[in-house]
Amino acid sequence: MKIEVLYFDGCPNHRLTVERVREVLREEGIEAAVVEVNVQNEATARNVGFLGSPTVRVNGNDVEPSARSAREYGMMCRTYAVGQKREGAPPKDLIRAAIREALAAGVPHPISWTVFLIIIMQQPQGRAASDGPAAGIET
Repeated sequence: MKIEVLYFDGCPNHRLTVERVREVLREEGIEAAVVEVNVQNEATARNVGFLGSPTVRVNGNDVEPSARSAREYGMMCRTYAVGQKREGAPPKDLIRAAIREALAAGVPHPISWTVFLIIIMQQPQGRAASDGPAAGIET
């Protein structure tokens, strides 16, 4: 299982989100990599489908099912519905549901096409993906 936390520098909810993801993994007894992806600019935000900071994906799927079809990408803060209000970090029950959904789907180690495409799309002409990290993204 692959879990990504996409964020931008200065996001006040980035650390809390990572902590919640790790807490849920511990509570569920699951070992999984938590990859923190620093989205550094507008072009990268569009390329990776960044819905705002922080965004959590489990096996490539957003933890918020209603956001999976959203196309409003950019360098903005993101909020999550928690009861009748909105908060800046996804609630643990939303993260837990996404993890359980991924487990039920039976795909433990997906290829991250998003990251692959970022590397390919961010390379200057004449430079191979193996020449170094992609511009605009830091893992």
